[in-house]
Amino acid sequence: MLENRLLRFAERLERGLELLLNQSRVALADHALLETLISLLEETGKIDRKKLNGLWRDALPADETSEGEQSDVEILRASIVEKYQGADAEVFIALVGEGLELQAQGKLGRARRVLERAAALAPDNVGLNFILGVQFFNEGKITLAHAYLQRAYYVQPATTQTYLMLGIASGDEGKVEQSRQLVNAAIQQRGSSFAAHYALGRLAAIEGNWRDALVQFKQALAVKPCAETHYVMSFALAQLGRFRTALRHSNKAIELDENYAAAFQLLGYIQERLGESKRAQAAWATARALGLGSTVGRGAKHHQVDVSSESLLHAFFGAARHRQKRLLTGGDERLANLLREDALEQVGLRMLTAAR
Repeated sequence: MLENRLLRFAERLERGLELLLNQSRVALADHALLETLISLLEETGKIDRKKLNGLWRDALPADETSEGEQSDVEILRASIVEKYQGADAEVFIALVGEGLELQAQGKLGRARRVLERAAALAPDNVGLNFILGVQFFNEGKITLAHAYLQRAYYVQPATTQTYLMLGIASGDEGKVEQSRQLVNAAIQQRGSSFAAHYALGRLAAIEGNWRDALVQFKQALAVKPCAETHYVMSFALAQLGRFRTALRHSNKAIELDENYAAAFQLLGYIQERLGESKRAQAAWATARALGLGSTVGRGAKHHQVDVSSESLLHAFFGAARHRQKRLLTGGDERLANLLREDALEQVGLRMLTAAR
């Protein structure tokens, strides 16, 4: 009986620790978001962090002043409401306060809905538009992210923190030249990143310019050596007919992640082109075992699979080549997630998972 009670207690304790860990992750992510937004407003000259922090602390009794998030929330709230000149100031202030508090609590979905109402009252507010753009970008709702980030950029085009995410969102919406300009500006102002070079490489690739794509993918590999960057290197090299070099990068991608189904599918395609049919069939069998469907050719009745260049391109780009939408996030979901994750990291954020 005592053993059973101890076991149940241990299980409850484990669940409690998992809940606390999850809450701490959300809190850290929200703190990072607030820090990024305050930095953005500092960059535009909208706020003086030290001055606002001092005013906030002076206004509170010593036992009510807290470090970190609460102070940041108040600084951010003050900077957003300060410039409001509309007729609904009381409503606007209340919405901003409520939305930021929900944000700090990790209630991201509710926070976004409240802040959208505030943004409708102040469509030129840089801070609000940036917050909402980041939220939608994080959720993969790129069309909405583009709308809000574009607003922030129009009001304050010198704000470099918007460049990369807006550039990616623009490219995804088919605005290729604007995308290239913004992403290149992000590289010049804030340095190289996987997200920037992968985006430029993919834009070149979707136009059929695999040589320029390879140049960009090499730079993406240099700043972020991982399974995905070796995979896109292999993909570009295969499209250029450089199968031996492509083979090395496919093998490296699999070495880094032995469960990378798309890399096994690409490996099989490369091996088939090199005349290694048995190895190709084994690679495709592994891809299927990992859950990736393959294009079945005429040899299907003999249990053979033929993966064509066209089927690989479709898996990589999705319908983007024909629709001119989702140019950067269509097709390969793993690459799309890494693109968004890395872009957020470049402005001091990470992917947020809570969205209630």
